[in-house]
Amino acid sequence: MIMGSAICWRAIKCSSFKMKEILGMKTMCVQVRNYPRFYTTLSRVCLTSCSNYYRHYKTCDNNSHYATKPSHEKQSNLELQMTRFLDEFKTLDPVVNSVRIKQIRPIVSLIQSIDQVKSDMKSLEEMGTDKIEDKEMKSLCEEEIKTYQDELVNLEHKLATAIIQDEDQFEHCTEVMMEISAGVGGQEAMLFAQEVYEMYIGYGQQRGLDCQTVVFSTSEMGGLRQATLNLSGPDCFSYLKYEGGVHRVQRVPKTERSGRLHTSTVSVAVLPQPKDIEVAVAEKDLKIETKRASGAGGQHVNKTDSAVRMTHIPTGIVVECQEDRSQIKNRSIAMDKLKRLLYEAQFEEQETKCKIKRKVQVGRKTRNEKIRTYNYPQDRITDHRIHKTLYSVAEFMSGGSALHELIDEIRTHDYAFRIDQLLS
Repeated sequence: MIMGSAICWRAIKCSSFKMKEILGMKTMCVQVRNYPRFYTTLSRVCLTSCSNYYRHYKTCDNNSHYATKPSHEKQSNLELQMTRFLDEFKTLDPVVNSVRIKQIRPIVSLIQSIDQVKSDMKSLEEMGTDKIEDKEMKSLCEEEIKTYQDELVNLEHKLATAIIQDEDQFEHCTEVMMEISAGVGGQEAMLFAQEVYEMYIGYGQQRGLDCQTVVFSTSEMGGLRQATLNLSGPDCFSYLKYEGGVHRVQRVPKTERSGRLHTSTVSVAVLPQPKDIEVAVAEKDLKIETKRASGAGGQHVNKTDSAVRMTHIPTGIVVECQEDRSQIKNRSIAMDKLKRLLYEAQFEEQETKCKIKRKVQVGRKTRNEKIRTYNYPQDRITDHRIHKTLYSVAEFMSGGSALHELIDEIRTHDYAFRIDQLLS
């Protein structure tokens, strides 16, 4: 009987397939198999016990959080983003995170509008247009639902655009540093670099941007080795960032006597110059310790804990201050020091991101990395990112409406692709 209990317990703790395997083991079941009736009874008991245990296990498992499928599997990418922004907005401190609150408040307002429209639509749909006998009332109800559907599509598109803009923290940067450098092609590349520089000067003037030349290095034979421009204006980076990359020119150089067609390159790097770096220090992120100050100060420093040691837990930055006899003043000075160090850390982080952007845009300045080709013999400009071809190179190089319209079209394509990814 002890043998039967052991087998039964093992059967309960495993699957029915494994249980049968246990019951069939010669070494463990040799005594049981000599008594067929007991074997049959034991099998029935084991199967019943195992079945009950399995049923109980599944019930418990279904009620546990491990058995629950993540809700985001049924949500769209946009719904996930909506949840993320609402959760973030709830956790932000109005004093500490005022800049971030200002940034995402329009997004939260759009989310609330979407929720309201969905709620109104649900109320109408629950009424059931099929149950309405009055034709006029039924028609009005259907029109109202259609209006809500159109409004929902419009709001979701606006929300997707706002989320995309928020993803790029430099999107609304109003100051840009543009670097123009001659690439492959020697003197011809330098001559074209100067023309590209003049094109962006013209673009900035026609768009009302403030343009300042910081670096302008020319070659002995004419042409531009390298130039650095500072441009500032509303949404400056949002448009000019699409000009970063390798620009390829195909033409017969002025220095070429045999009339051969040359291919040269110029690299353009567009780097944002952010200013509004938020330094937020929450009380929960601080560990503040006080101690007796050392050094000059008389008996006062030996009697009071005026020295302050402040640790920023997330970054591990530690500052100390015992400059004043007052603990309150020392705490204020320590906080200023900590904020300055955090600002420097954030500034270095943004500088690193800008350097990465520059490396991606400039590349190796080779001909096969081009984003745009300027073909002078055919009077043609081709943007390889959207496979767009324009004509009249001279007009385009003036930096007028043709250049802005192309940039705007590239920007539209980029936004459309990213919005489609978000709404899918």
